[in-house]
Amino acid sequence: IKLKNKSFISYSDTDVKEMILVKNGEQVYDISFNSENGLWNLPQKYSLLAVNHTVPSNLLTLITRLEAQQLLEDNLQDLSKYNFDNPVAEFTVKANDGSQETILFSDYGTDDNYTYALLKNTNQVALFYTADIKFINYSTEDFIMNTIEGASLYNISGFEFSCNDAEDSFLVNASEGKAECRGYDIDLSNAEIFGFFKTFYNSFSYMYISDIDVEKVPNLENPIFTATYYLNDGTDKTMQFVQSEKEGEAYVFIDGVYSGSLTSTEFIYGKDSSISKYRILCEHTGIES
Repeated sequence: IKLKNKSFISYSDTDVKEMILVKNGEQVYDISFNSENGLWNLPQKYSLLAVNHTVPSNLLTLITRLEAQQLLEDNLQDLSKYNFDNPVAEFTVKANDGSQETILFSDYGTDDNYTYALLKNTNQVALFYTADIKFINYSTEDFIMNTIEGASLYNISGFEFSCNDAEDSFLVNASEGKAECRGYDIDLSNAEIFGFFKTFYNSFSYMYISDIDVEKVPNLENPIFTATYYLNDGTDKTMQFVQSEKEGEAYVFIDGVYSGSLTSTEFIYGKDSSISKYRILCEHTGIES
């Protein structure tokens, strides 16, 4: 059958405000665009995790330009003919004008290079390259940055940390190359000293996310590491890490609220831990540790 319209959806980039994937009756992801600030957002339970805006932006560019390879049915009546009565995925695109378009995907066929899709708004069955529709295998985690950040060194006036092995506090003016700890001046304009300082600071301020579990409700009890950042705007931010049930992982709390993420405890207990980096800094700056 000759294609009436090759387009996956009829919307342009600026029309789309939300993209939703459902599998087995359960929502896999829901990513929406805020036109006021130009940012993508995930549901509220992911609000403490940073969105990797490149992923939804690239997805939007893809689906608004994606074209089918072949039209198989112009007005499908029997969904079971191509297994659309039991789709493997359902992808919905919502527009700013309140309209929406939904596409069903099935496991029909024997050639893995192609995937069958039902464009529900037009009831057309089309064939797409499987490589072009990898987004039906995405999860919410694919839209989230793989690190969680305390604060940039250049955005703080000071910080303090505490754990079982040590605790200390620092005043910082990174822009002017200055820091202070218990009356000891730290010359951050010295490249070697700055290297030690930055390595120590970054070891607990930029953490790789090892797992995401927003359904868990851990208690903020007996944190194994706490870092508080005093920001240049007069506010502060606290990150705390609480041992999880799984050895080697900790729940990450931000300002007393569970972030939905976990990280490795290697930075606390590993031989290359934050405390070992702290002691190296003290050794090279004359600070008593």
